[in-house]
Amino acid sequence: MPTGKHYIRIAADVDRRLNEHNPKTGRWTSSYKPWELIAVEEYPDRAQASRRERLLKGRSGSSLRKELYGEGKIRSQ
Repeated sequence: MPTGKHYIRIAADVDRRLNEHNPKTGRWTSSYKPWELIAVEEYPDRAQASRRERLLKGRSGSSLRKELYGEGKIRSQ
């Protein structure tokens, strides 16, 4: 059941990270499981990934988030 919640995070191994969140209990992420992957963006280094994460989480990234979630961009690698 979709909750309308979105989780944005840097991860070296996206599949492992997703699998860590779905079975957990007692954490914020467990309240909204099951999580499903709707988008993956790859960057050459952590610094660039971090800049993108900050943008998406910030106020100026709200239109980008809506575009990303609205279109359901699937795992572009």
